[in-house]
Amino acid sequence: ATFVTRLERVTMCYKAGLQAARVLRGDDIRQLKLGYSLGRSAAASIVLRGRKDPSLYPCRFATFTDYKEHVFEDWQRSRPTDFHPASVSQSFYSETEARAFCKGAGLTDLP
Repeated sequence: ATFVTRLERVTMCYKAGLQAARVLRGDDIRQLKLGYSLGRSAAASIVLRGRKDPSLYPCRFATFTDYKEHVFEDWQRSRPTDFHPASVSQSFYSETEARAFCKGAGLTDLP
């Protein structure tokens, strides 16, 4: 396994936010999914665009249970796998990483 430093993780999160902004503007359709694991649950999930009323977004969730109904087509399942095509979101292991994503996406801070 390759060790990823905290600075590298924060940088990846910021770049994922930049890409999410491109998706929200309609300039691209690909979301940058973060490719590292710390072997623990996410501390925060950010939804920039979800499957519900647009006035709800952007928003932040602390639990997967709350997050999943905003971004998955099959959210009723205990382990959903089918992201809603319009959703733009990411989960993070720390608030710092979530904040970096939000900054990259053009937000001034966490929602």
